[in-house]
Amino acid sequence: MSHRLRYLAALAIAAFAFALEMVWSFKTNSQALFGDAWHVLGDSVPLVLGFYAHEAHKRGKSTSRLEYWVSTSNAFFLCGVAIVLVVQGVWRLVYPAEVLAWNVLLIAAIGAVCNYVQMDLAKGLTGAHQHAHTSRGQVEHFRSDLYSSLA
Repeated sequence: MSHRLRYLAALAIAAFAFALEMVWSFKTNSQALFGDAWHVLGDSVPLVLGFYAHEAHKRGKSTSRLEYWVSTSNAFFLCGVAIVLVVQGVWRLVYPAEVLAWNVLLIAAIGAVCNYVQMDLAKGLTGAHQHAHTSRGQVEHFRSDLYSSLA
């Protein structure tokens, strides 16, 4: 499978997982699914960057400046998500809600499958600069997401 198809498939899986977890976070009253949905969206940013960088590299263009800005903006995005989760966590302490645990477990299992497939797709990616550590970092990230879905 080509790099282009691997990136697009990983992005499609991320979009599916984000939508699934976001919808079910509200249906089940689950903060865990809500937080993970935003985490999945945050994971999509490096996938988009990797796709763009790979395409630009094939055309002989440099992407180092874009990589810096996307990484920085992604860090701010994830900090914003963390603040929202803290506020919602405090709200949940004040106004508890019943969480539909079995549904959450089912969605987490689907998320684990998504992480496994993304991990398998990432094994064939070498990144824009053709460094082995880029691919290994992506694989290990999806592996850690898989383990957290199973936990």
